[in-house]
Amino acid sequence: MCMGHICYVCKKELKWHMMKITLDEVVKGFTGFSKKIPPTGMTSEDRLCNGCHDELAKPGEPKIDKPRSELVQKHIDAQRVANQKASSPMGKCYWCKNNQNILPERSWILEDHSQCFDCATVIAGLTSIKLKELYSLEQNNYNKISLLEKLHSEASTASFQAGQKKYSDVLSGVAGTGFMGGFIPNSDTQHLENVANQSKGSLELSLMDAKQESIRISNLRKNEKIILAKKHFFNLDSNESETKVHSTNTNEPSDPVIILKMRLAKGEITLEEFNEIKENLV
Repeated sequence: MCMGHICYVCKKELKWHMMKITLDEVVKGFTGFSKKIPPTGMTSEDRLCNGCHDELAKPGEPKIDKPRSELVQKHIDAQRVANQKASSPMGKCYWCKNNQNILPERSWILEDHSQCFDCATVIAGLTSIKLKELYSLEQNNYNKISLLEKLHSEASTASFQAGQKKYSDVLSGVAGTGFMGGFIPNSDTQHLENVANQSKGSLELSLMDAKQESIRISNLRKNEKIILAKKHFFNLDSNESETKVHSTNTNEPSDPVIILKMRLAKGEITLEEFNEIKENLV
């Protein structure tokens, strides 16, 4: 980097829109600024930022080689550390009844129940068949979301290209007769656009459902962790009823194909959408 483009005192990069104050301007002063005592070792090729220049001593005052803001920043940092300590959760860990190494509230597995670092490590290592199944479902659903996002991106591109093709045909005269080819699009290009838009819409619905499923699985996984923690620390089963893994409602079917058939029967989706979503699921 060229000499003079970094502040001599704070080493901050001086952008094009920032003031770059020279040694001569420090010593002699310039419009709107008084004379100052330059930092030790500053040469005519060095530059100061506006903030460091403001903090330099005036003639007759004790010389300052480092900006006062450095001392202020140290005070701010010390105050931030003190505030963090003051805001740390107090009291005993809900699990081991210890009051050491209490984690921030956002890290507690149970809301309003403090938790220490050691217990959090223990809870992280607890597992069960159901928890392994939930992790497997979560991974499969993540892969499904990744695939749907890829297909949706491709469908969006196809829809855009189909629209451009239709517009191009209208202007080039392929669509019909009359001035500039008329205003009625070619039936083939119109059909191509309709199919692309339907595919895009179906994928959007599938993607929305998959993301909702991801939230549901995540909540079930957390609930299972709580159950395991209560069994481990208190040797008691959780009072909370366990939710079935495969369905958010025990009265609803868990097979996605059956759900699709029900939506088709209710008229929520068309036969074409049903076939497309079913193909994506497979």
